[in-house]
Amino acid sequence: MVIANPPFAQNYNSAALQHQNRFSYGFAPETKKADLMFVQHILASLKQDGRAAVVMPHGVLFRGSDEKKIREKMLKDNGGVIEGIISLPQKLFYGTGIPAVILVLNKNKPDALQNKVFFINADAEYGEGKNRNFLRSEDIEKIDYIFTRKEEIDKYSRLVDIAEIKGNDWNLNVRRYVDNTPEPEPEDVRAHLLGGIPKPEVGAKSHILAKLGLKSDLVFQDKDADYYDFHAHFQGKDDLKTLIESNQDLCKIIDNMDILLVDWWQEAKNDFASLAPSSPNAREVKNSNQLPHVRQELIDSLKNKLVPMKVLDLFQVAGVFVNWWDNIRYDLKTIIQNGWSPTLIPDSYIIRAFFQAEADEIEQLESDIAQKDAEIDSLLETAQELLEYEAEEDEKITAKLMKDELTARVKRSKEKIALPLFSGENAKELKAEVKGYEQVLKQFKKADDELKNFKATLKQKQLEFELKILLKKFGAEDQIYEHKQLLIQARKELAELGTEEEVKKDKDKDKKKKFTALTGDIKKLEARIVNIQDLMASFGGVITEEEAKELILQKHYDLVSEQLDRFLNGIRRTVIFVFENFWDKYAVAAGSVEREREETLQELNDFLSKLNYI
Repeated sequence: MVIANPPFAQNYNSAALQHQNRFSYGFAPETKKADLMFVQHILASLKQDGRAAVVMPHGVLFRGSDEKKIREKMLKDNGGVIEGIISLPQKLFYGTGIPAVILVLNKNKPDALQNKVFFINADAEYGEGKNRNFLRSEDIEKIDYIFTRKEEIDKYSRLVDIAEIKGNDWNLNVRRYVDNTPEPEPEDVRAHLLGGIPKPEVGAKSHILAKLGLKSDLVFQDKDADYYDFHAHFQGKDDLKTLIESNQDLCKIIDNMDILLVDWWQEAKNDFASLAPSSPNAREVKNSNQLPHVRQELIDSLKNKLVPMKVLDLFQVAGVFVNWWDNIRYDLKTIIQNGWSPTLIPDSYIIRAFFQAEADEIEQLESDIAQKDAEIDSLLETAQELLEYEAEEDEKITAKLMKDELTARVKRSKEKIALPLFSGENAKELKAEVKGYEQVLKQFKKADDELKNFKATLKQKQLEFELKILLKKFGAEDQIYEHKQLLIQARKELAELGTEEEVKKDKDKDKKKKFTALTGDIKKLEARIVNIQDLMASFGGVITEEEAKELILQKHYDLVSEQLDRFLNGIRRTVIFVFENFWDKYAVAAGSVEREREETLQELNDFLSKLNYI
């Protein structure tokens, strides 16, 4: 087998080719036309039963002259060495935005494919990226499934006899054989002029509505034998979206799909879990060779479960699966090698299973801090109003600025009150102002102290919380060992300094500082070890293999459920678009717009007449 992506549009020199015998189908033009020379070189390198897949520009399919002769010989030789052609989307590759094709070559085609070429036009199914497009997992799965089985699908794939290709002068342009151009949007002139929604157009979309259990009478009512009207209570497109998303039949179908996924998972997770070794000695037996078998069983069983509901088609269900499988493939390798490793468990799952109370406490502290910040902001406004403080340009009003200003005002006011000549009503009024300033300062201090306490408590709780998660996943052994090694080193350095009495008598100040620092470090390390042991005891120790297995399986189920929701949301958006498109096209008829215009003009003329302008 050969898989190749040769450079496009290269020059070459036929006289300089070392192995002339490899190019039995002929020589392409030498200026920027080396594409089919690469293909011939690959073909010549294959064994008699060899196969190849080669990325090529579209030009090799239809260019004339010598390249046409090469194509003709390739199609005639031994029943044709071209097994299939797959047209890809544009902007897939770095360095070029042009679309490409994959030529699938086979020197030993089966009888059913003799003198035939299988075409796939996959250029309309892809994901859009910022700088380039990409084939999504579901697109790759569809191409693989259709090509492997050589299934013919309208506007997607077709098995073409060589006689038809000959009739097209050996032109292999994919759109000649599989034209996936969308059908033009129908436009009913009568409906545009007089109003109404054509029943044949609605009927043509009934298969899309049926996917989610919806019928046309949800939105439409009869106007006459050939046309519908929107129900009178609809005021705009938003009403349509709200009605569809809240429809009970739609919600029931979505719920049924979720139930079927749960049923599938209950059956499938045992096959999935079989990848893990049952014991350390079994790890060599349970290897990645088992993975393709498990994958095939799971995708087949998911299709059998969901496709009969007719909400998602075969390839959409396959898309649910392959996107999920791609997300978990590295997990699977770890499971095969190491079993149910806690490294595969996201912290959020550990928290939900074992430390939800701690998470709630931290969330409450964060909420308290946010509320206290809001309270301080409110005090800032109060202080600014009380002081009648006008900020200068670009000056930022902060709590410190307001507290300093309030303190200064209190000091100045008290100095005034203390003056012998300052008495009576003026003194009484100033004392009231001072009391107001001091009250706000007191509120600031109280809020600042509470905020400081909240933040200190939060920091402590977060550190403890993170340590609990770490200990739950991996145990305390490594943590305690690391701290004990640091403790041994600190004690060794302390012993080298001498006893406490010796250090006290020593005149070396640096030695005394180091002794004090090491003594403090030792106490902290000892306390840390005790804290780790106490934490381990508080939550029942490290996670068990069975607990890890359940959480990893739950994670994997959640991922496949997310993929199902993504595809179901896509179907829901498609249905909403169908109704919104009818609204955009026919909700307002040209005739009614014209009548409204005439009525408005008549109203304007009446006003102008009354004002004697006309």
